[in-house]
Amino acid sequence: MRYKNFDIEDFVNDDKFREWVLSPHPEINYFWEKWLLQNPEKDEVINQAREIVLAVGFQPPQNRERVKKKLWEKIKESNTAIDRQKGGVGAGKVQPMYRHKVNQREYSYKKRQKVYLSIAAGITLLAVAIGLQMYNSDFNKQKSDDLVTKSNPRGQKSELRLPDGSMVYLNAESNVRYAENFQPGKREIFLEGEAFFEVKKDISSPFTVITGSLATTAVGTSFNIQAYKNEPQISVALISGKVMVDDLATKNSLMLDPGQGVVLEKETGKITSNEIDIAQTLFWKNRTIYFENTDFPEAIQYLERWFGVTITLNNYPRQLLTCSGKFENESLENVLKALGFALNFEYEINKEKVNIMFKSN
Repeated sequence: MRYKNFDIEDFVNDDKFREWVLSPHPEINYFWEKWLLQNPEKDEVINQAREIVLAVGFQPPQNRERVKKKLWEKIKESNTAIDRQKGGVGAGKVQPMYRHKVNQREYSYKKRQKVYLSIAAGITLLAVAIGLQMYNSDFNKQKSDDLVTKSNPRGQKSELRLPDGSMVYLNAESNVRYAENFQPGKREIFLEGEAFFEVKKDISSPFTVITGSLATTAVGTSFNIQAYKNEPQISVALISGKVMVDDLATKNSLMLDPGQGVVLEKETGKITSNEIDIAQTLFWKNRTIYFENTDFPEAIQYLERWFGVTITLNNYPRQLLTCSGKFENESLENVLKALGFALNFEYEINKEKVNIMFKSN
């Protein structure tokens, strides 16, 4: 992996590193914390780079080369002053600004706190004074471990084969991100939305899907994950084999057998295991719409995603409406015709706009 050979300047210029420092989220936290555990020798370099990024912020490029030269001169001068305080040992060597404790996410300055705070302040003033812009828009070069993104809009489903031969069946309004070339010993995929995975068996290289704070790991198996951004839950359903589901936020883990699932409540962080209906889990993959006493507004949202349309409800009754039905590879018109007969409404389809008009009783 390219990060093993990075120095301070490389980290400061790296998009993924700056994202972790300035806009952390569960996916990026998981990546860097895991990487630091595997590469403890980079702890000091990471700490120095992190402090610089925090000082100058995430800004577009202006006067980059001229300012960067002055910045590194300032850092070198500051660290020489620190070494003199320590008795002249290692003069001129870049020293860590603080220690990064991965598990506790705490940063302690210890004996050098006052000195380092002054360094950080000096760097910040320097950046403000001469307009340092650290973000390099031309740095978006294709690397071997860059993430490839595959996405579907509403109304579209797709299949794709991963670099290891595993298959992903991607639902509508969903996306996956993964390395162009998996590294030896691990296969990681990031999912938003819903997908079914058929994992090619490789005992030496676990297959992990990261969705929010959940990491689902398998060796050779098949499972479904639903993790739409605007829905309150993330669910994992195991079809065959075995998977380990890790909650990265609480460090809790659950081992699943076929026919078992896990549901994470996003708001509360509560995670529970349950029995699943395998056939029902696979309906979407097999191009089948299935409702069973489903709240009508929820069914409408599902149809909007499935067919890529916007549905407007008119004269909606006050009482709670539910619907049931199984539609195998049916058109939107046929689905609405059946539901309209059962729930007493008419509809109009105008390209991607649909109006539903409930009849007065």
